[in-house]
Amino acid sequence: MFQYYDEERKVKPCEPVSIRDFISQPDGDVQGWFNEYIKYGGITEIHDIVPYYELKENAKLQEYAESEKEKQLKRIAEGACEYFCDFNHLYNHRDVKRFFRAVARSAGGTVSPYKLKCDLLNDEDSVSDLRDNTVKKYLELLCMNGIAYRVPVYDPKKAKLKINMSMYYFTDVGLAKAYNGRAYGKRQLYLSLICSELMKHDVSLYNAFYVTSQLGEDKKPHRATKSVDFVIVDESQVTVAIQVIPKYHAEEVKENCHAMKLLGPDCRKIIVTEPDEETVSKIRYNCPDNVDVMDIISFLGR
Repeated sequence: MFQYYDEERKVKPCEPVSIRDFISQPDGDVQGWFNEYIKYGGITEIHDIVPYYELKENAKLQEYAESEKEKQLKRIAEGACEYFCDFNHLYNHRDVKRFFRAVARSAGGTVSPYKLKCDLLNDEDSVSDLRDNTVKKYLELLCMNGIAYRVPVYDPKKAKLKINMSMYYFTDVGLAKAYNGRAYGKRQLYLSLICSELMKHDVSLYNAFYVTSQLGEDKKPHRATKSVDFVIVDESQVTVAIQVIPKYHAEEVKENCHAMKLLGPDCRKIIVTEPDEETVSKIRYNCPDNVDVMDIISFLGR
């Protein structure tokens, strides 16, 4: 749950609806609800303007609804940022807005305070420098205030965290898109949705990043880095590994399967892709039998 200022500058709490609950509503089709969620997220104040099931074939109503929902999403995003500043006694609102935007754009990539500071230096609105400790403080407050989730980077080979490396996802994909200021790719969307859903189940969620060795063309072992988007860890053991592959690419499927294979035979392995039967079939055909291939809607609704 996070809080924001409404139009009258009153503080309002907000608990975004999980995508699982959203797509399970009785009126309308699942694909339609899913598309609506990835447009505006799960904030009920936005969907109450004109519920999705009332749009049907009314083009004028749909145009009106889209315009009003975009405006409301922007208001809530700005209100959340303003409240974040006031609640935490942060007075440089412009830098905080730049920080929110940088975090939103980093979705799907590992972040350290230093790296994020460098991203902020290259921002088009950059007028002042932020120190590493300031960025670190902002990241901690972002999670403490319920606006974002932190997914630590974990080395499953050494069973330890990588210090100062994490991934950050906003608790609502609508907020992330509002702060981002540009279109989210499918991979960023899917990762954000999966993170939010898994975090609601209170699991020990990490991004796996580790070094291994593999034979090169010269038949000699070489160091190679492997990454798995999400892993669930129980008592230092990886129990579930999840890779997101929005589109079918043979080499990407091969690399991702190899990265999960190295986590051990007892780990459940899942690849999540777009809701398209042909894509699911192609990926499944090129995966080992012990890898589950699911489209994003099936994964989130299971």
